Amino acid sequence: MRLLEDENGQPRLFVERVYSVNPNTAIAKAIIGLAKQKADKMNTAVFSQETKWWNNDEEDESPPVQASESVKKNTTTLKGCGGRSPVVYSDAGGGLIKPEKLVVSGYKI
Repeated sequence: MRLLEDENGQPRLFVERVYSVNPNTAIAKAIIGLAKQKADKMNTAVFSQETKWWNNDEEDESPPVQASESVKKNTTTLKGCGGRSPVVYSDAGGGLIKPEKLVVSGYKI
């Protein structure tokens, strides 16, 4: 999870792709759920490049939901704000990059 800014300078949370050797969807559900909880406390939104996301209902065993075509067309550009580290790694941003140069597009989830 990263704190980035949208085009208007508003803070937004961005969730990178979830890599796991365990294919259990509960892992991704938990990460998305925690990101949404944090975003609610910050009064902001969560974005991701993933076209699949999960219902955060603990009892729901359904597979990931595929984003509709209309959602896929409504991407938001988010950018890094800098930081203490001279470089960061981001799959979505293309690998190693200076934090202030990080730019990604994401879907609101």
